[in-house]
Amino acid sequence: MTALSHQYQDADNWPPLSQVLPIKFPNGQRLDSLTMVCPDCRREVREIRVSVSIFPKDVASVRAWTHCTACRRKLTNTFRIRAAGHSFQLEEVHDGFIRVYSVPARISILKHVWSALKRLRLWGRS
Repeated sequence: MTALSHQYQDADNWPPLSQVLPIKFPNGQRLDSLTMVCPDCRREVREIRVSVSIFPKDVASVRAWTHCTACRRKLTNTFRIRAAGHSFQLEEVHDGFIRVYSVPARISILKHVWSALKRLRLWGRS
């Protein structure tokens, strides 16, 4: 499947999130905001750089990275957003498994991603 939009290969050249939003899907859905929350200190992260590819089946592949200014941690993530009806489905791959989260269109998706990653990291340590 070929992407409808260009995905940047070099992370240093990824545009800020503000230049990418809104993400528009072929079915007419729009994602107007994304929020990143640091899984360690739980603070919202502001300066996010992203690479987004939109695919014909109403799927966006998102690669994001940033630095948390509070704890100075580099945060990276890759996930898919699937536009479905009046909600979005978030899909992340971790250790060979795909975890699927259903998120209403009004809720910030990345907030759920980072909290899910925090749970996965804690689960992996036990």
